Amino acid sequence: MELKIFTEKSNFEKFILAGDIGGTNSNLALVGEKDKKFEIIIETITQTKSVTNFLQIVKETLDKIQEHHPKVKIDMCCISAAGPVKDNKCRITNADWIIDGNELQDYLKIPVTIINDFLALSYGIPLLDVEDENKIKKLPHADGRTPDGRGIARSIVGAGTGLGVGFIVEHNNSYVAFPSEGGHFDFPCFDEESSALNEFFTKKNNENPDVEAFASGRGLKNIFEFMYETNRIEKTFTIEEIYNSDRDKWPYLISKAADNDNEAKKVHRLFRKIYGKMAGNYAAVFLPTAGMYIAGGIISKDERHFLEDNIFMENFVKNAHPNVKLFLKDIPVFLVRDYSTSLLGAANAAFCLS
Repeated sequence: MELKIFTEKSNFEKFILAGDIGGTNSNLALVGEKDKKFEIIIETITQTKSVTNFLQIVKETLDKIQEHHPKVKIDMCCISAAGPVKDNKCRITNADWIIDGNELQDYLKIPVTIINDFLALSYGIPLLDVEDENKIKKLPHADGRTPDGRGIARSIVGAGTGLGVGFIVEHNNSYVAFPSEGGHFDFPCFDEESSALNEFFTKKNNENPDVEAFASGRGLKNIFEFMYETNRIEKTFTIEEIYNSDRDKWPYLISKAADNDNEAKKVHRLFRKIYGKMAGNYAAVFLPTAGMYIAGGIISKDERHFLEDNIFMENFVKNAHPNVKLFLKDIPVFLVRDYSTSLLGAANAAFCLS
């Protein structure tokens, strides 16, 4: 277990045990709250596959908290996890154990809420300071404008291994977040290239692919496969080396090669074009006048590619209806850089859902 100490302060009004549990890492944190502002005090990071049950991680984290802040009394707990949540329980998608909120509540003797990881990320978005480039970066529109946010509605799209979509509104000085399965509606073709991509995988799988099939880490693999097997890229030494490697490594290798290899650049460019178009489609659905937030593992690793050209933003505003296109041009778009957003969001959710 890795331990990170962020502050020695203890003059908070409330203390929350917050969690961000994924298939790779399980992060738990003691979060302090004062005047509806949240700050991570201590965080533990454990490799998920190194443990057999969640309570083991909780107990070890509580020992660390007791060691460094023996007088702290935890008031509530909210754990976000990568997997479906039902009856305050979550079976982790990529691990063979269950987070049981009722069992944890009996152990901690405080209110415990289990939520989906993307719901936590949604609750973390309003906590970000849009002027702090260490946490978030404004992505200029193709004309160079960075419009200001307005209103109460925000939307978030996060491409990582899969694609998450969410929507959050401000209400009565608090927030209400709405999860969705927006990554799983049928992929909508919008030009020759996307139509050919869709047709390629429809024939291969005997069903129409969903949006996640192309706007995610899995999507980057599928786009590469399509462009390679339909000869839309040259079979350079680098491209052949990637194609003959472990398929799970393709996203990382494509991103790395795209810094110098023109054929890998073409693959990543098509990915960004699709991602931008899909983000614009979600914006047309949710009308997030306060901002569209782009999060997830791909942004955190590939931000440089999103900033090197306007392909993402050019497709974000593409729409057949002129008035909708004008509306999309006025939506501020942000790249989320802060890795702690999910933990802080889980703490915020503990308050908003209590």
